[in-house]
Amino acid sequence: MRRGCCRKFNIDGPATRRPVDFKEFLSNDDNKMQLCNLLLRVWSSQTAASRLERCGTAIVVVSGRAYKLQTTNNEAYTITF
Repeated sequence: MRRGCCRKFNIDGPATRRPVDFKEFLSNDDNKMQLCNLLLRVWSSQTAASRLERCGTAIVVVSGRAYKLQTTNNEAYTITF
């Protein structure tokens, strides 16, 4: 309650633009969850496999579950912990 709150945004897809006031955007818990789910979905797609291959491995935590994202020969795959 003390941190404030902003309205809920509906974000979906890799073409979603960053809100003007990103700090205010993150003050809403629903917005944070949508952002984490979007990152997981986009980063685990085949289109992001070449970018993920540069860093080797990425770990994303969404709703208390950890996902390890890796690529092999430009094929992306996800391991759930």
